[in-house]
Amino acid sequence: MQVLQCIPDNWSLGLIHQFLTSSVRKTLNRSRTTRVERMLLRGDNLAMRLQTFVLTRDPFYMTEDRQVVLLSLT
Repeated sequence: MQVLQCIPDNWSLGLIHQFLTSSVRKTLNRSRTTRVERMLLRGDNLAMRLQTFVLTRDPFYMTEDRQVVLLSLT
């Protein structure tokens, strides 16, 4: 409510609508882009972990909470 009280009376409803629409679109785009970037980085991280596993060939298992535990052969 306080935000609405700060808007000057001479501003048109169309101008306010245009501003709010643009702001919401930019915010959603930023949020979605960040999420996509995060998911891509998670995929890269998983690929690196797989590559490390293949190179070291250490046996492992995954716990119920999705933690990877490496086993020692000694």
